[in-house]
Parts: sequence; structure tokens; C-alpha cells
Amino acid sequence: MEMLNKNDVYHVANLAKLALDEEDAEKYHGQLNDILTEIEKIETVDIKEQDIMISSSNNTNRFSNGSTTHISKDEVLARASRTNGDFIVVSSVFND
Repeated sequence: MEMLNKNDVYHVANLAKLALDEEDAEKYHGQLNDILTEIEKIETVDIKEQDIMISSSNNTNRFSNGSTTHISKDEVLARASRTNGDFIVVSSVFND
């Protein structure tokens, strides 16, 4: 079942601001239809009676027992190695 035609492919490419030639349009036409076919297969799976897996990990969250300590902004700034007024100065993560 063909879900997208080539005009749809050109429309999607236009939305993404991509220029496509005929060869690319043909290739993406097939790939997008393959993706939509796989999605259609997934949608047919009956999961109403199945438990939902939220995570593949068995890790659990550790919550506090309610005894938290709050410190003031001044204490936080006093513990910081570098500050600028009411802000903590951190190292840059971007290269110039």
C-alpha cells in the first residue's frame, strides 16, 4: 500500500528546506513508505492486556526520608569557588 506519493516527498523536503533531485526523491519516497509501513504494523499490535515497560532497567529511585536540609543563598555562594555578584561562575563548555 503506497501511503505517500512523490508530491508528498517534495512537500516534506520543502518543509525541511531541502532541495531534492529526482533520484533523491525516488529514494526517499521508498524509504518513507517503508517507515510508514512499519509504523502501520506496530499499530496493529494489541497491547491492551500487557504491562507497559517504562524502562528496561530494574533500577529504582531512592527518595529521601523527608529530612532535607535547606541552606541559604549566601551559604551556597560562600561554598562556590568562583562567584560574580549573586551568580556562581562556571567553566565554559563551548570552544570559541
